[in-house]
Amino acid sequence: MRSALAVLGAILAAMVLASCVTPKPGPGQTVRIVVRPTETGLSASYGLPGPATRFPFRDFAGDIRTDAWSTATPGAAIVDAAVTFSAPTTAFQIAISPDTSQRDRIYPALTPIGAGWLIYAPHLLPAEVGGLVHDVDFSLPEGWVVIGRRDSKGELVLDGWVYAGPESPVERGAADVVTAPETPAWLRAEVLKAANDSAAVFTGRLGVSLTSRPGIIIAHFPKERSGGMRGDVTPGAMVSVRFYGEAWSKQAPGDAEQVHEFLAHETFHFWNGDMVDSAENSDRPWLHEGGASYAALLALDPTPAPESVPLLKGINENLGKCQSALEEGQSLMTADMRGGDTPYACGVVLQWAWDAGLRATSGGKRDVLSLWKDVIAEALRANREYSVASTLRHVPREAAKAADVLLNGTGADRWTAFADALRGYGAVLAPARVVDEDRATALMHILGQYCNGQRGFYTRPTHLQLDTGDRCGPLNGDKEFDAVAGHDVIKDVSAMYDRIREICAASGVIEFTRNRTVVASAPCTKPLKAPTLYLRVTRAFGAG
Repeated sequence: MRSALAVLGAILAAMVLASCVTPKPGPGQTVRIVVRPTETGLSASYGLPGPATRFPFRDFAGDIRTDAWSTATPGAAIVDAAVTFSAPTTAFQIAISPDTSQRDRIYPALTPIGAGWLIYAPHLLPAEVGGLVHDVDFSLPEGWVVIGRRDSKGELVLDGWVYAGPESPVERGAADVVTAPETPAWLRAEVLKAANDSAAVFTGRLGVSLTSRPGIIIAHFPKERSGGMRGDVTPGAMVSVRFYGEAWSKQAPGDAEQVHEFLAHETFHFWNGDMVDSAENSDRPWLHEGGASYAALLALDPTPAPESVPLLKGINENLGKCQSALEEGQSLMTADMRGGDTPYACGVVLQWAWDAGLRATSGGKRDVLSLWKDVIAEALRANREYSVASTLRHVPREAAKAADVLLNGTGADRWTAFADALRGYGAVLAPARVVDEDRATALMHILGQYCNGQRGFYTRPTHLQLDTGDRCGPLNGDKEFDAVAGHDVIKDVSAMYDRIREICAASGVIEFTRNRTVVASAPCTKPLKAPTLYLRVTRAFGAG
């Protein structure tokens, strides 16, 4: 572990209590919170400085609390972001169970890590207001430890991830690494190598070392059917990476590259989301997230050729999604892009536009990581925040043409103008069908005829898995399949789309098969639209 993290080693409140019967709190009033593990999660006991009829929490996360939290305190009820009391109360207790699902852009409150727990501490704290102090005590069994960001005095800051659990899965060195026991050895090794390698790239290119000792919490949940992976960074270079589904138990072709890109994205957030952060994260997350995603592509190939396969793959995957999501009457600056994949997709396209422009206008001496170096340096000299406006100050006008179209352009000719501007920087792109969009459009067209509520599918290396549960009639059961309408869902997607379109036009039956055995079928009675053409890139920028 020490050798794998050598580079990371080298780079190394207030609270509110609102009550209709309590006067505004004065100095020295303390909310005392005691956290204890239970057989099913955590227990949090709250002692208040005075009687209250309502206790609002710091972070909203209302659906987490109403879903996985409960209270047995007489007269108490959990409602969205608060606990209410039928009569003035000075103490109450909450039982916290693990989150039942992963929510978009909301940190999970409680995640099992072997016998211990990963806690997002801010969800436990009351809303902030002057006058109150707080004291949080972890009452733990013998042999348990607490790992999280600490201040200069060694006190827990409680502004992000906290691991509370047995010492046995903790390795201390250049970073504090906590590995859940279900995590395969190959996966742990790739996570740490990816963190180390990407940190080395970013430290060198951004010109500033991390000031926090990182904490990395790695977990695998093989029984989770959802598949995929999730990651979140909190202050103090604390990162949680979580892998879902049996598929991660054994390494498959392409898994290492996927893990490395994923970890590079999260590692970049040590700089653009921890050391400094976007002042516009709530409304324009695409600057923060797209920056990390494109930086991850460059970490995979730090000196990419214009035809770099990993770089082109990443650009094209995101370009198709962004074109699909960005409506004709909206620019990136005016569109609501706060959920799903869209902030990442359009954010990557913006970063690529800046990257191509900077490379072309500097003779290859500058790129988007040079831009981030300047943005981060300026933020460190000021209030540790950056924005779209502060970023644009570091992009010469000639290098910003394509990005300006994306940021501010609207109308039917927006993407044509975008492509023309990028061609001016040496990129090569033309309209074409996009496999991911063909696949998603065709399958969601079928699911849309039967599903009530959540529907979708997960992509595996060699096949797909429906996310239908009991909500989609003949397509219920989360079936796994490798072909639809006789065509491979990974290798023959456009032909699959065309065949589905023919079947739907004739009101025929669509068959889902696995190893040539039918696993599900459903009539398609609504016509499928002609395939959409999206810009596809074959050269990312000029030779420089």
